[in-house]
Amino acid sequence: AKDMSWDLVCALLLFIGNVGHLGVLSYKVLKFTELEDDYLNPTDFARTMNSLVPYELAGQGVLVVLVLLNWMFSFSSLKFFVLFVMGTHLAIQGMRHADKKIVDASRIWDKNHKKEVQRNIILGLVFGGVVFFALLYNLVAALTYVKR
Repeated sequence: AKDMSWDLVCALLLFIGNVGHLGVLSYKVLKFTELEDDYLNPTDFARTMNSLVPYELAGQGVLVVLVLLNWMFSFSSLKFFVLFVMGTHLAIQGMRHADKKIVDASRIWDKNHKKEVQRNIILGLVFGGVVFFALLYNLVAALTYVKR
C-alpha cells in the first residue's frame, strides 16, 4: 500500500492555496463594487486590478504544478478533473493577459469594457468555486484514507 502522507500534505497545500485564490477573487469583487458605487476612481481601480494579475497567475501556476505532481504520483479522476479545470482557467487568463492589461482606466466607463471586466471576475469565481469543492473532497478523502 502506498503512503498517503504526500497526498495529505499536497491536498492541504492545494486547499489552502485555492482558498487564498478565492480571497484574491473576492477582493476583486469588492473593488469592482466600490467602482460601481463611485467610491473608487477608475485609475485606482485599474492600478489595483492590473497589479494583482502577476501574483494571481503565479499562484495559479504553482497550484497547477502541484496538482500535476500530485496526480502523477497518485492517479485519480478527481485530480485529473481539478488539473483540467485549473489548467484551463490559467490558460484562459494567460492568453487574455499576454498582450494587454486586464483593465484600461481610460475605457472603464465603456459599458462593454466594464461588462468584460465583470464577466472575467465572475468566471474566475466560478472556476475557483468548482475547484474549491473538488479540492475539499480531495482533502477529506486524504484525511480519511485508511492504510490496508
